[in-house]
Order: sequence, then C-alpha cells, then structure tokens
Amino acid sequence: MKVLMVVLFTGVVDRIVGNLVAAEVDDSEEVVLMPVSAFPCAIQEGESFYLVRYDGEEEIVCGEPPE
Repeated sequence: MKVLMVVLFTGVVDRIVGNLVAAEVDDSEEVVLMPVSAFPCAIQEGESFYLVRYDGEEEIVCGEPPE
C-alpha cells in the first residue's frame, strides 16, 4: 500500500534560545518559534528540517526533504 506524503514547508534553524527554536521557513519573511521538544532529533543552528503530513498526521523531520 502506498502512502501519500505531502511536504508542507521546509525550514532552517536560525537560533536556539533556551527551549525555543527560531527558524526561517519557506515562503515567509517571519521567524517561526517552535519548542525544541517538537524536533525528533538533536538540532543545531543552521540545520534543515521539514514538516510533512501523511496518514492525517503532521510530523517534523530533520534534514533535507527527499527529491
């Protein structure tokens, strides 16, 4: 069975301050704030991530999205 995965946006970690991540995301001039706990990996400034939706669930994935 095939599952459709939709990449909602990609982003880059700008900085980490305490328990918050400030990130730049595609198609937005605003900086987005997210909790560090939302990331399934140990993140650092300058690292990429993307948000996907599949099976009705949204998930943050560390790294670059697949081509």
